[in-house]
Amino acid sequence: MAILRTTLPIIAAVCLFLPSPPFSSAAAAADKSYELATKVCKNTTDFNFCREVVFPDPRAAAADRVDLAYIIFNLTYINSTSTQEYIDREIKSIETSGGGNSGDGGAVLLEGLKKCRGYYKEATRTLLYDMLGDLDSDSYSWFDQASLKVEEQASACELGLRLSRGGSPAMTKRNGDLVKLADICYAVSLLFPYS
Repeated sequence: MAILRTTLPIIAAVCLFLPSPPFSSAAAAADKSYELATKVCKNTTDFNFCREVVFPDPRAAAADRVDLAYIIFNLTYINSTSTQEYIDREIKSIETSGGGNSGDGGAVLLEGLKKCRGYYKEATRTLLYDMLGDLDSDSYSWFDQASLKVEEQASACELGLRLSRGGSPAMTKRNGDLVKLADICYAVSLLFPYS
């Protein structure tokens, strides 16, 4: 016990003079490593949504503008194609159940979903050719306009479903997510100014 009483103050004194652990510098490095991704997310309409979709990608921490464009353009493309597949399944389900007959709400929903399928095909085409294609070819042009076009397609789908009273919470969420993803694409496009 006597040894503990004499060594404890010495240990405490030594600890005071030791350099602080690298926690603060690690935290600063972590913040700096997401610097560009954070900058992009701050330029969107929904910062938290942007962080939720971009930051989980391991490349995002040290991403340059091209890496970040690949991350978000691919996420948006996956969302668009997934929604297109969802729409196709919904159309098939309505058609096989006979719910697309005139005189019931299924016909209105079916018509709205078919229009949405066209909007999502155009959004997917824009993402694949105008955005990812330009990124692959290093031309880096017109990303801003292509991003707005994708956003317009999702908004047109949502508006059409609402007007026809054929919307569903699942489609509303999918359309909203694509609008937010297109907004992130637009924020990324600002990293590629025209020459």
